[in-house]
Parts: sequence; C-alpha cells; structure tokens
Amino acid sequence: MDGLEAVELRLSEILEDNEKFRIDSEYFQKHFLNAYTLIKSKPNKKLCEIIDVLTDFSANGSYKSIANNFTLLDYEDYAYMVRTTDLESSNYTSNVKYIDKHSYNFLEKSKIYGGEILINKIGSPGRVYHMPILNKPVSLGMNLFMLKLSKNTYFTEEFIWTYLNSKIGKLIIKRKINGTVPLTIDKISIKNLYVPELSRDFQIKIKNSVKLSHKKQEQSKTLYNQAENLLLEELGLLDYEPSKQSLSVKSFSQSFGNSGRLDSEYYLPKYDEMLSKIKSYKGGSETIELSCFLKDKNFKPNDMKPYKYVELSNIGTTGNITGCTFEIGKKLPGRARRLINKDDVIISTIEGSLQKIAIVQNEFDNSICSTGFYVINSNKINSETLLVLFKNKIMQQILKQNCSGTILTGINKDDFLKIYIPLIEQTTQLQIETKIKESFRLKKESQNLLELAKRAVEVAIEEGEDVAIELMQA
Repeated sequence: MDGLEAVELRLSEILEDNEKFRIDSEYFQKHFLNAYTLIKSKPNKKLCEIIDVLTDFSANGSYKSIANNFTLLDYEDYAYMVRTTDLESSNYTSNVKYIDKHSYNFLEKSKIYGGEILINKIGSPGRVYHMPILNKPVSLGMNLFMLKLSKNTYFTEEFIWTYLNSKIGKLIIKRKINGTVPLTIDKISIKNLYVPELSRDFQIKIKNSVKLSHKKQEQSKTLYNQAENLLLEELGLLDYEPSKQSLSVKSFSQSFGNSGRLDSEYYLPKYDEMLSKIKSYKGGSETIELSCFLKDKNFKPNDMKPYKYVELSNIGTTGNITGCTFEIGKKLPGRARRLINKDDVIISTIEGSLQKIAIVQNEFDNSICSTGFYVINSNKINSETLLVLFKNKIMQQILKQNCSGTILTGINKDDFLKIYIPLIEQTTQLQIETKIKESFRLKKESQNLLELAKRAVEVAIEEGEDVAIELMQA
C-alpha cells in the first residue's frame, strides 16, 4: 500500500458538506478533510450567511435575451468588461474588452463598482480576485462569479479574499471543484464555503495590509509607465500613432528578393515608418546582433541537481519574474535548456506571447528558462532600458512583423538578430534604470505584504490571533 492513501468514513460523514453527493476518492483526500476539520473546529460561518449578492453574467436573463442585447467590443466604448485574463495580469487597459451603454444597462445584475470578490467559474475554477476601483463603468465577464458581502456583517472583502487565497482557504475551495473537462465550480458550492470567524480588529489589520500592498502595486505601475514615457519621449514617439494605410508598393529587390517573405502583413507601411523612426534616432541605432550578446547555447541540467525553472507563465506584466518551478534536472521538460543570470533580459519568441519579457532578478540567478525565450544582455544598453524598449508598443509591433511560421508562429534567430534598436543616450538610460529598479522594489514589497497577510490568517486559524499579530509586527 506504499504511496496509496486511504480514509475510513461513516455514511453520515460522507454526506456532510457534500452538496453534489460525491463519492470519488479525490473529494475525501486527507488534506481536504484536515482543512475542513480545522475550520469547523473553530467559530465559523458559511459564505451564504455573510453575503447579500452572488451573481454572474447569465443571471441577467436567458441566452436568447442576452444575445439580443449584448455586444462584446475590441475597442474602447462605454463600459469595460472584466475577464479572468485581466485579473491575472492586473491589467485593465491593454488588450481588454468593452461593451456599449445599452449592453451595460441590460446587464444590470452584473455591474461592478470595485471592491467586490470575484471567483473564476471555469478553466481555473476557484481562483479568487479582489476587484479594484477603476472609476469607470465596469461589467462582469462571462466566466466569473461576483459576490458582495452583507452590509450588516463585520467581515471585510479584503479578509475574505486573503483567507480564500491562503493555503487553508485554497483547500476549502479546491475541494468543491468538480467535473472533468472543463473543471467547474458552482454557486451552491461557493455559498457553502466555510469562513473562520476572526475578530473585527484582526480583520482590519489584514485589510490595512492588503490596501497598503495594492497602493505599492499602483506606485510600481506608475513608475514603470514613467520609465516607458521617458523612453518614448527620448525617441520622439510619445504621441506617435502608426500609419493605418494598408497598401504598399515595392520592387522585387525591396520585397521578396531581400526578405524572402510573401505575406502582405509584413510589408504594411507602418513597419517602414517605425524602422525609420528608430534608425533616425539622434544617438544612433544598431542591430541586436551588434548591440547585444545572445545567450543561445544549450545547457544540460544535472539529473539530480535541483533548479529553478522559468517559463512563459512566470512572467509578470511589468517585466518581473513572478515565480518558477523548483525541480531536479531529470524531471524538467526538454525545453528547459537556457541558463540565465542576474540582469539578463529574457524575451519570448512566440507571437502570441511577445509581451512576455523580463529582467532576471537576484533570486533567479543561475536558473534555467525555456528555449521559448531569447536571452540577451548588453554593454551598450542597460537591462532596464532593454526591458522597457522591447515591451513598448513600437518594438512589440516590430517583433510581431518578424514572426513567421504556420502552426507555431515565432521569431527565428536570424530575423531577431537583424532587428534594429536605438542606442539610447546614457543620461536617459540611468533615469530609466532608477525608475524600473524602484518599481521592482515596490512590487516586491507589495508581494511580501500579501504573503504575510495570507500567512497571518493561517496562523490566526491554527495558533490564535495574538500569535498572528506578533508575526505581522515582526
């Protein structure tokens, strides 16, 4: 029986907290049962006892009536529609969806004002988010639940969000996920989630910690945006809008004879404009091959040595690495073949993920990344400037232009190395470096505050609030 897990339960215990009458072994795994036993051994409430609203997109009417009154838009309009992908990246402005005023008013039951708790229904069910206040009309996306706490409860949204993102809370909610493909969670399961009754004073401390974390996160974003504006202003591209002209006439020597490309997208006039802007930069420009070092030698991990492995999903929206897989060499995937070091810049080679660019921070020195990245550094342009340069909208377009292929479209090595980049003046580079380093510092502090809040909730449940408060004050 080595490696197998078994529990023995009475029928009454099987039926307890079992709205779906599940009898599969996964539902009765020990870590789930232990989490439930722990929460129920303390004063607790069910979510249904402390909320006024639990709703979703489909609560607004039948599929037919929604279809007749709802239009999803790719361009900015009256109201923004929040989706899981936006919540995951904390990005509420780029590549987002909108709806018109009629759709917004029709979707009355799923209007969002900020501060609500959102829970993913499908795909990655059970993931919990705290909706920021965006100061504009917002509507709930199709694959999310939205809940609002009762006005009469002393519980706070920040505490509930922190608890459901703690190790204990994740187990409580994960047990309620069901189905196969796709996995889902439903309203009944959410209503019956247990929440520990911790004191109002403790919850306020958690609330303050979460709010301070959000504040530092916003300050971090502001600094990154300032660094990006500095770069664009230096290049004379701050208010630049690419040409929308769709016709380009070129000779054979200027087109296929030079590039080997026949796809019309490659020759759009906007790309010539952008390249001209970069080449005319007052500080000069060079190809990536001349201005940067490309680290493209394969690294073979030692079978029994543990490594930090970074892949596309570990890249944050403002150029930080948010996490990694920690595994011994023989268990790493075959694409784990690039050794990365502090201050390297890693750039996704895949068209759909070109924005996945990051600087390697101290904690990821001597880690491994996927071959889905190009790894570069330079003695002419500092890492922070390279980051902002490759992530800005102009270079993103140029990267996209150079993608090729059919099934998996991306940038091959030769085309990548031929891309021109501006040699930004040192004074501007230093200003960008300062802002990005401060942005990263604030982001790290924000993440640490959230982790401390989650750990404090766990300690308060397991050892008491006094111990948790000491932890927060240490």
